[in-house]
Amino acid sequence: MKSLKLFCAISLIFFASSPPESRNDRGTIVFLLGRNLSENSDFSFLDLVLSEDLCMSLAHCDQTENINLIEGDTHSDLLLVYPQIVALKSLDDFISTHKKIQHETKSVLLKTLERAASSNSDRIARFGKSLIVKLNRREI
Repeated sequence: MKSLKLFCAISLIFFASSPPESRNDRGTIVFLLGRNLSENSDFSFLDLVLSEDLCMSLAHCDQTENINLIEGDTHSDLLLVYPQIVALKSLDDFISTHKKIQHETKSVLLKTLERAASSNSDRIARFGKSLIVKLNRREI
């Protein structure tokens, strides 16, 4: 258990220190940490990922690319939100595999999903809204 907590701590440090343009690296860290969601701090990390400013360009997240990106039109538009997609997929897996979710956990999870549902990315917002519906269909 200590080694898992150490791995999580190191991963969080790496995530926080990696440049936002490192979409694949950041998404991989989210995937690894999102595989075993068990504590509210795990959901807090995913909330942090979902609260990041959108990456507008693979070269410089704070600058818009010179091409006209229509969501769903290119591979790079998916890569721009890759860490957020992975975070939502982790939450989807959690909801799907837990028949009963404790009230406190459900509250934290709902807060995280509401953040996604209010995203400026249509893809993230749609996914977040669909997971809110899925979560609300679950028993407490």
